[in-house]
Amino acid sequence: MGTNTKAMPTSVYAEMTPNPATMRFVSNRALVPDGRLLEFRTPEEAEAVSPLAGHVFNLPFVTGVF
Repeated sequence: MGTNTKAMPTSVYAEMTPNPATMRFVSNRALVPDGRLLEFRTPEEAEAVSPLAGHVFNLPFVTGVF
């Protein structure tokens, strides 16, 4: 029997929060296993664990990712 190896696209969108300096990003699937929470204060810290979080630091107004 064959298996379906077609990758499902991941959709990510931004939401406003009560804090004007904070944005929330929501995806259509889990990006971190087992419900873990991650927080990064530097691009280097982020890149070591999550290329996506590392890329978010490329935006000039980003000072942290969690």
